Amino acid sequence: MVELGRLFQRSHASVVHALQTLERNRQTQPRVAQELNLLEEKLAQAKVRSGARTSSNLRIDA
Repeated sequence: MVELGRLFQRSHASVVHALQTLERNRQTQPRVAQELNLLEEKLAQAKVRSGARTSSNLRIDA
């Protein structure tokens, strides 16, 4: 997450907060859950096509 923060010029804490907020919204807002699931599916398909190895799950427990 530190690298992700650097990529977007944000701190580690900002990345953690954003992920927790997304997960909370996923649980309470069906439309957000649908959109996040679609994005996760697209990212997984892109990894398969590129041959990239998956080191972690995209979802988090908030």
